[in-house]
Amino acid sequence: MSEVKQIKSFSQKSDRNEEYYGFITRVYAELPNLLKEPEPENPDVVSLLDEEGGTPTPLSAAEAVNPALTKPIDQFESCYREFDRVMKLALVDSSATTMADENRDKAWADSNAYVKAIVKHPYPETAEKALELARCYSRYGYPLQLGLDQETGVLDNLIQDLRSLSASLLTQTGFTPWLEALEATQNAFKEAQKARTEAKAQLELGAVKIARGEMEAAYTALANTVNALALIEGDANYATFIDHVNVIIDEHKTVIKARQTKAANKKQEEASKPAESEPTQPEA
Repeated sequence: MSEVKQIKSFSQKSDRNEEYYGFITRVYAELPNLLKEPEPENPDVVSLLDEEGGTPTPLSAAEAVNPALTKPIDQFESCYREFDRVMKLALVDSSATTMADENRDKAWADSNAYVKAIVKHPYPETAEKALELARCYSRYGYPLQLGLDQETGVLDNLIQDLRSLSASLLTQTGFTPWLEALEATQNAFKEAQKARTEAKAQLELGAVKIARGEMEAAYTALANTVNALALIEGDANYATFIDHVNVIIDEHKTVIKARQTKAANKKQEEASKPAESEPTQPEA
């Protein structure tokens, strides 16, 4: 008699939130394997993740292969929806804001370099008009070394001053596209910062910790129920789900182990570095 299949155990506590989110999302996508085959007139009741952003969709009216699984599956789905919600908010990190800031910094540096060049234009009239641009830049100094909010304020004032110059001056000096690029990147930064602020504002204090704790409990309850049912009545109805989840667990353990090994090696490398010697004090 072959051994009954069981979902492997593993420690969920060692995962970082992002790692656990990835793991549990893959398990969620396997839930249709615990549902009865859909009726012929309703063939599409088990699509769980949409194609665009992985947003969870309802399990519809599909029934579990065993009534004992109905509650664990419902609980798992409910917890996953909340965990998915808070993780999507938590993962709105600063990368978009950082990139937008780098773009506006480049736009400022490029436009400033152009102004420094145009003031040396061989046509005196053009060079004289370019001095108006140079005065604007000189008025606000070097804003790239400032904090993000302070830089935003300085660039807003600079752009306003540049926009107050005559259209003929901007055209004659060829500065219009440089000003438009600076203004566009400034606006893009503001939008990125606004999106991040709005996402963080929606994330309640401690929401990720609470949602993850509930998700871990729901996963454990589901796994324990599946294992118990497989022991009681055989694993025929659960083999696909068990096999798939075990593959996910094995791959997940490999990722975690690689991360932990890398961290341990780095720590050992830091410990093995020779300590810097104290500077020798000159003799009195």
